Amino acid sequence: MSLKVFKEHAELFPIRDVPAVVAVFRRELEKKEPDLLLLSLVAGAIENTMTSVRPTTEVSVAVTAETNFDFDQAPLRLPDVELHIVEALYTKFYSVIKSSIDPLHFDERDGHASRELVKRVSDVIWNTLTRSYYKDRAHLQSMYSYLTGKGNEDKRGQKIKDSGPGHRSWLYVNGHPVVCNRHMEVSALVSSINPSINQSNDALEVATLQKHLLWLLYDEGHLSKFPLALGNLGDLEELNATPGRPHCTILFEEAISAARIYYNDMFVYPYTYQGGYFYRHNMIKDAFASWANASQVISKYNFSKDDEELYKEMMDIAYELIPYSLKEMTCGKSRSILNNPQCYAYVLLIYDGLCLWEEDGTTPVLHIKWAKHFINSISKFDDSVRTRLIILEPKDSENDTDLIQDYHDNNMNNNNRPLPKEILNTIPGTEEETKSELHPGIEALTAACSERILNREFLLQGGGEPFVGSSDSLPIPTTTPQTPILETTIKDDEPETKIVLKSKKMRSMKDLLIAKKLNTQAISLQMSAQSQGGKRHAPRDTAEPISRRSRRNN
Repeated sequence: MSLKVFKEHAELFPIRDVPAVVAVFRRELEKKEPDLLLLSLVAGAIENTMTSVRPTTEVSVAVTAETNFDFDQAPLRLPDVELHIVEALYTKFYSVIKSSIDPLHFDERDGHASRELVKRVSDVIWNTLTRSYYKDRAHLQSMYSYLTGKGNEDKRGQKIKDSGPGHRSWLYVNGHPVVCNRHMEVSALVSSINPSINQSNDALEVATLQKHLLWLLYDEGHLSKFPLALGNLGDLEELNATPGRPHCTILFEEAISAARIYYNDMFVYPYTYQGGYFYRHNMIKDAFASWANASQVISKYNFSKDDEELYKEMMDIAYELIPYSLKEMTCGKSRSILNNPQCYAYVLLIYDGLCLWEEDGTTPVLHIKWAKHFINSISKFDDSVRTRLIILEPKDSENDTDLIQDYHDNNMNNNNRPLPKEILNTIPGTEEETKSELHPGIEALTAACSERILNREFLLQGGGEPFVGSSDSLPIPTTTPQTPILETTIKDDEPETKIVLKSKKMRSMKDLLIAKKLNTQAISLQMSAQSQGGKRHAPRDTAEPISRRSRRNN
């Protein structure tokens, strides 16, 4: 083991502020092989100290979604990170590993460790973890936590080929994981930093440090293939925007684009990041669209008991965020959402994706409580909305690509006709896709008109904000959320929306979902069919639910 690395950074210690930490990371990123152990020790020491509950008068600054802090101007003081402590922990790690592994196995041909060596190191670390549960489990990901005795045993990975339907497992990203080079590993390290003190408060010092490190990696191009790190950066920018930097909406779009370009659109969280932003800024229609996209990604997986984190994410959306949004619309703030067939379609598509997630999985997803919230949500929409929704159903034959379209007449009688080719070509995945002739900015402005009042000055002179009462200076998204809705047309001066439902459950309820009067009992029975009862939950608070900013590490 060479301790040359400590001589290189000696003048920066003791580390007491964010610029010093950034300087350490910058120096390491300039190398071909950044020292991950050193960086994890430094970042972990700061995170664990600033997020722990300490019996002292000097506590970390807490920041929430409602807090209006200037990250860059606030006087932030990090705990002293002493060189001798880092050096001692660094030496300890090498001692633990080398005392258990024959040095002959350290054969780094072509600059890479062998698979056998990686397995042996993993075994050593796994066998030295404690088996007790720690309250501050959220901060156990760093080498600092491991080497100070706070690591605890968790679910261990299994071979992908032996993981049952592993190729459709969310745990392994359906065969599209982020394969990191050494510098992307630094990105993973920084993205895993967790500023949370508790469920509602973050440590401002840790959040500021993480934001500066992510921007450093962004500028070096190490986040371009890392959707979740881009989403984390977008969340931090939403809390406090950095002058001269891309707006958080741009970062969310970059995260989605990276997932589509490099990983076959297999990442759920870029869409939930975006949907959470729209929800928090009362852009409800866009939030529904983003959540529908997230659910369409989920539909590519098979549900298993290992998907607890993702299950809770979608449960929050279905149990709290959607019902609360629709409740607010019902109370009279704006009924445009409840009269919009697109928004009704988004809710159906969210549940359609969840039903597909369940179909080939080993564990049921949608029990009776899911059905209850589904019925509660769709019943909020006006009756006329259901009559303006056209559901297209794929044929059962795999070789037949034709679709059957249900046309509604005024008496709600259904006739089946072949879908015209020009409509078929608009379905994602076919040879041709029709694109809107409007500029994306105009489309976004048009979509938002149903929820806000336009500013006259903006229309006439191009000055000021687009909408009246927009105090938070929300930019118009450069692209509207891509949605699985085929198209919306005007018929008899009323909009009609066409969608495809793919899951067996939702297709079986097709006629119930477009009926003028909902048969709630029949819908409940079909939605919860072949599902197990859910766990009992404590009564939920009636206050406005918060779209949480959970840190995503995979």
